[in-house]
Amino acid sequence: MVSGAKVAARHNRESKAENKDTFYLKKESTSTRATPQGPQTTTDVRFDAYNAGVTFTVVPAVKSETLMSFFFAYSESGVLPSEDKTAPPNTFSYQWESSVTAEPGKPIIAGAAQGRDTTTFLILTAAIQNTPAAQQ
Repeated sequence: MVSGAKVAARHNRESKAENKDTFYLKKESTSTRATPQGPQTTTDVRFDAYNAGVTFTVVPAVKSETLMSFFFAYSESGVLPSEDKTAPPNTFSYQWESSVTAEPGKPIIAGAAQGRDTTTFLILTAAIQNTPAAQQ
């Protein structure tokens, strides 16, 4: 799976992009109890809430036409189905925060994480747009 986002930010000013959602998963539990009329079975239904989303914050600093640095903070969380339908779902979260220096247009690996069956890379790239508004 590949996902991406673009954030426009001015020199030395913070810019942030967020996408968050709440998922509700249905959980049913069945119980049986003895009554004078015989066994009675009841089913309880509830919905459990799980949050997921992505937040990306960046503060760029243009050093020259061929070099820039930026502080970034990236966090992501999500929900994966569990093989056991009676268990809660598997959740995951990643958080990276750092400062990097890069050449405009050249991607860099800014973070990585490995799970049991997955590997995630945070790849960043930046571009400098020279406009009068960008100079402010």
